[in-house]
Amino acid sequence: MTLWQLIKAEIRAVLTTPVVTLTVFGGVVFYSFLYPLPYAQQTPREQPIAVVNLDGSQTSLKLERMVDATPQVK
Repeated sequence: MTLWQLIKAEIRAVLTTPVVTLTVFGGVVFYSFLYPLPYAQQTPREQPIAVVNLDGSQTSLKLERMVDATPQVK
């Protein structure tokens, strides 16, 4: 049995068994919602950043002012 035949047989076995299919695909979907729940309320506050403005244009200065006015950045 070649590697390609083995891969096809395994995929066929996974997709034809409902319990395995639910575990593989349903588990991924369920875990993708379950995992981030403890971190949902943790919003970072007052994060220090450094701005290097080599452009000096009006747009980049405006962006700096906007970042400075954001409460999540100190």
